[in-house]
Amino acid sequence: LTRSKSAAPNTASLSGRRRGSVHADSRQNHWVSNSDAGARSPFNGAATNAGVNQGATTKSTRSSDTDGGSMSGRDTSVKAAASDAAGGSAAGSQVFAVTGATGFLGSHLLQQLLAAGHTVRCLCRQPNALPPHPNIQVVLGPLEDPSALDSLLQGSSGLFHLAGIVTHSRAATSSPQPNSSPQPTIAQTTIDGTLAILHAASKAGVNRVVYASTSGTVGASRDPGQVASDDSPYAMGVVGGWPYYRAKIEAEERARAYAEGLGMELMCMRPTLILGPGDYRLSSCRTVLDIMERRIPFVPPGGLSFVDVRDVATAFIAAMQSAPPSSTYLLGAVNMTLSDYFQLIARYADVAPPWLSVPPRVAWVLAAAASKLLPLIGRKDPSLDPVVVEMAQIFWYIDWSRAEKELGFSPRPYEETVADTVVWLREHRRELSG
Repeated sequence: LTRSKSAAPNTASLSGRRRGSVHADSRQNHWVSNSDAGARSPFNGAATNAGVNQGATTKSTRSSDTDGGSMSGRDTSVKAAASDAAGGSAAGSQVFAVTGATGFLGSHLLQQLLAAGHTVRCLCRQPNALPPHPNIQVVLGPLEDPSALDSLLQGSSGLFHLAGIVTHSRAATSSPQPNSSPQPTIAQTTIDGTLAILHAASKAGVNRVVYASTSGTVGASRDPGQVASDDSPYAMGVVGGWPYYRAKIEAEERARAYAEGLGMELMCMRPTLILGPGDYRLSSCRTVLDIMERRIPFVPPGGLSFVDVRDVATAFIAAMQSAPPSSTYLLGAVNMTLSDYFQLIARYADVAPPWLSVPPRVAWVLAAAASKLLPLIGRKDPSLDPVVVEMAQIFWYIDWSRAEKELGFSPRPYEETVADTVVWLREHRRELSG
């Protein structure tokens, strides 16, 4: 079995492989104590000693960290990789600012930074959003609040910017309706929020930023033989009609130009579909659960790439420590058709895979009808959003060899990722469905 980064192969021909003291500034209205034991502990037995950070006054505002999830356990091999990537030990510890730390990827990044002995300062909406830990500092506030960003970044060695709205529905782009609670649009969070935090980082003297984008900015084609590289042009002709990807492309372009103008070092990370344990909000793993629950009736004709969340977090830390300035990295572990992907999940979940093939137009009509009818009976299934069905006709294949060469990126076998994802979802199924 060999792993492929090229054209659409079958599952049988694919296999992954594995290679080998900060002080609070004067704006204390944003600092909170992180000793509240009410937050869900993610460490699964690891040390969670409560620690009180400087300041104790909370500020009730919301942030744009909506990428979903909560923190989960990690194995010792990941701890070792994270320690190596992040500088090894507490003796060389640093203070890193993180947005999106409560999300699926952000929670794993936070764990690995803590395991390496670093202090992590996180922008959060709620004072108990993260579990108690002596090296976690929480700053309350949204991306739109300049003073919160100043508190987040003051004295930080670098910034990991992961916060964002992850949705593929066109409805998420609309402005709030009258008399409704204001919610940021994709563009406001993805574009304006990114520029705002880059501006704040520059003011605070934080010169190095690792920014989370997506492989879909370049890795999308109607041709199964096309595989995107880090230098591929934006796939605007394919994804430009979908608000999430359009916003991500504009955010990349403007962030890169803004950082270059300020002389900042911006590393743009483009992970593909992220799987693994710990996706409490099903921001990435919903399809896996849908296959397990046998809720997907037909097989779309497209293809995808996916990667383990733990390996992505390790790559982000490696980029912060050693990536050349203004570099861009695609992160994946395997390219495969959706048919093979569904069969792979079904095999590890021990269920029958979807088998019905329908023409793309028929699939879209069925999804459009279901997305309108299900809410009438009190149900909602994001997997049946017409945009998701449109995306399933596309081939999202990428080449991650630059990350392997420059960052030492070594994704674990993709079968291990799927197996771990299925096990975790099975263990948390009742909690997730509730």
